[in-house]
Amino acid sequence: VVVTGCDKALGGAAEDLKRAGIVLWHGHDPEHVVGARAVVVTSAMPKDHPEIVRARALGIPVIRRAEALGEAVAGGEVVGVAGTHGKTPTSSVLAEVLLGCGRDCGFLVGARIASLDTPARAGTDPVFVVEPDESDGTAFVLPRAGAIVTNVEPDHLEHHGGFAALRSGFDRFVADTPGPVVICLDDPVAAALARAHRDHPQLSTYGTGPAADVRLVDVSLGRDAVTW
Repeated sequence: VVVTGCDKALGGAAEDLKRAGIVLWHGHDPEHVVGARAVVVTSAMPKDHPEIVRARALGIPVIRRAEALGEAVAGGEVVGVAGTHGKTPTSSVLAEVLLGCGRDCGFLVGARIASLDTPARAGTDPVFVVEPDESDGTAFVLPRAGAIVTNVEPDHLEHHGGFAALRSGFDRFVADTPGPVVICLDDPVAAALARAHRDHPQLSTYGTGPAADVRLVDVSLGRDAVTW
């Protein structure tokens, strides 16, 4: 299978993709999709984008990133880390902890994990740590066995149509997760989410306050490290 891709600006991840054998083009061109079995797009691409229009004219399936991600991790025990802030460090630490415990987990996070020198890997273990993005609704539709919610703040409202709709999305994210759900109580909206789902059979909480199931105390925030 040959994987190709293109963008107006090829960022730092471009070299990683090239090393993985992915063919990258700078800029967009409808000819890029000719001969493709499927075209995966982000929600940022308008429906009248020339490449999408050409793909549909050729009968090539156009698949949202969320759907492609779901297919990539299908059959695994996905742990989704969602929230307005803190998704990348939380999912990175979780992946490193699992690997340190001998679990050859797969992961897909939003930045390169320094100790592993990569933002993603397949792994042989069924556990797969994913940082789904609520900006395009990926977080709320990705099938998962477990979930972590760091916080919930007004963001990406142009996609969701308002903060109430975003909160409803996180409500479904928790309600539809059959396995363990971990929520941070330091954020007031996330804390309200935890209270609303206090009957979830596998709910646990963390934070700096006394109400958290797992509590972080004597925290010292340094320039290069956090200690407690």
